[in-house]
Amino acid sequence: MRVRNCLIGAQAKRNSERSRVSTLCVRDEHNTELDREVILRKAIADLIRAHRRFGKEPMSQEELAYRAGISYEHLNHVENYRAMVSVTVLDKLARSLGFKSISQFLACDHNEVL
Repeated sequence: MRVRNCLIGAQAKRNSERSRVSTLCVRDEHNTELDREVILRKAIADLIRAHRRFGKEPMSQEELAYRAGISYEHLNHVENYRAMVSVTVLDKLARSLGFKSISQFLACDHNEVL
């Protein structure tokens, strides 16, 4: 019997109308490497999306991609859980969103997944 726990990730909010909640379901018993990768991919994507949309200076995917020096398509794939982001690209995105370091950016994860 599989026991499922759901981690609910509330993104940064300006107001309750703009909030987006992402639910990640994780198997307790047979948590594989692939499961962990999916959880990380979704947590990072949700964090990037939340800060891009609801941060100090909201911006489009195109604007963030331009500031970070990556393609719009890559950012789109990252935000839509189709691609994992490298440490280098994550650093560029964090700095483009106004953070001084990746650590400061990842510390904003309220789900404590990252």
